[in-house]
Amino acid sequence: MKKAPLLFVLSFLCKINSNAQNVGVGTTTPETILHIAETKTATDGADGVFVNIQNTTPLATSGSLTGIRFRMDGVGTPVNSRYKGGLFFQKTGSFGVGTLHFLTNNTASNTSVSMADARMSITSLGEVGIGTTVPGHKMHVTGGDFFLESTTGAFRYGNNGGDQWGLGTLGGGQNLLFRTSPDGTTFTTQHQFAQNGNVGFGTGSTTPAARLHVSTTSSEVARLNGTNPYLSFHDNTDGYKGYLWYDGTNMVLGAVATNIRLSGNVVLGSAPAVGYRLSVDGKAIFEEARVQLSTAWPDYVFAHDYKLLSLGELERSIARHKHLPNMPAASEVEKNGFDLGDMNKRLVEKVEELTLYIIDLDKKKNALEARLDILEKMMAEKK
Repeated sequence: MKKAPLLFVLSFLCKINSNAQNVGVGTTTPETILHIAETKTATDGADGVFVNIQNTTPLATSGSLTGIRFRMDGVGTPVNSRYKGGLFFQKTGSFGVGTLHFLTNNTASNTSVSMADARMSITSLGEVGIGTTVPGHKMHVTGGDFFLESTTGAFRYGNNGGDQWGLGTLGGGQNLLFRTSPDGTTFTTQHQFAQNGNVGFGTGSTTPAARLHVSTTSSEVARLNGTNPYLSFHDNTDGYKGYLWYDGTNMVLGAVATNIRLSGNVVLGSAPAVGYRLSVDGKAIFEEARVQLSTAWPDYVFAHDYKLLSLGELERSIARHKHLPNMPAASEVEKNGFDLGDMNKRLVEKVEELTLYIIDLDKKKNALEARLDILEKMMAEKK
C-alpha cells in the first residue's frame, strides 16, 4: 500500500511509450528518447527548464568532474566502454567554481573519453580555449589554425557601433582586405595584401600592382601638396626625418634637418655606369653643386720652388701633344669623360700658371718700357 503514492507520482511524471521507448518527464506524449517539459512561467518563480547533474560529495576536491558522456554503441561486451563524447564540468576553485569542457575521443578502440580529449573549454572568467584547457584570453587557440570561411564575412575590431576595422578576403580568398568603418555598419576597403606578395596601401578595391603599391586620390594630392609625406621615417622624439611623396608630377625624396645617405649605388635612367655611386642617364640640373676634393688645391703653383715651364717649353709641349700639359687629351675625354672636381682643379692650375706668365710678361714689358724711355732721352739730348 505504501508503494501506491510513488507509483502515482511516477505515472504522473513519466510516460513510457512501449513502442518507441520514449520517456517523458512532465509530458505524457514524449517525442524523443528523453522528453522533459515544464509548464511553469516566470510568474511561478521558475527561471526555466533545467537538468541538474550534481556531484554530491561534500567539499569535493579541485579537479573533481561531473557531466554527461555520449556513445553510439550497443550495451554488450566489448563495446560497453566506448564513450566517445562528453560534456564535463571540472571544479577549479571554491564554492564549485570551475571550467566547462567539451570532449571528443577519436581513438578507434574501447578507450573512453577523458579530460585528455578536451577540445574546447570555457573558464569561469569567460575565457574560451580551443586546444587548451587553461585559456589565458577571451579566445585562446593552440595546436592548430583558426579558419574563417566566408566570401563576405570578416573579423571585426573596434568599438561597438563606432570606429571599426574589418579583416576579410577577396577573390575567393586570394587577397586579404583591410576595411574601415566609422559606425560599424558601412565598411570601405582601404588596403590589400595580394596572394602573390604584392602589398597595397590606399588602393581600395584595386588589387596592388607592385610589391609595394601606395595609391591616393587627386584630392589627397592637392591636400598634401608636398608638405606631408606618403612614406616617412620618424624619430619618436623629434618627428619624421626622412620622407617620400608624390606631388602630382614628381616623386620627391627628402630629409628634415639631416642627410639622406644611400649605402649602395644610385642609378637614374636605364643605362647605369659601372663603378660610380651616382649614375645619371640623361641631363641633370642643379641650383647649387659642391665638390670636395681629397687632394691639394693648386695653390702650390705660387710656391717659390714651383717649376713653371718657359713659354718656349710650353710651345713645344703643345706642338707635340696637342693639349696643355697636365690636361687630358680629347680622345681620353671622349672615351672616359672627366672628373668634375679634378678638371676644375686642373683648370685652376692652368689659370694660376697663366697668371704667373702674365706677371712675368708684365715685368718684362715694364723693363722694356724703362729702357725705351732711357733711349728716347739719350736721343733727345743728342739733338
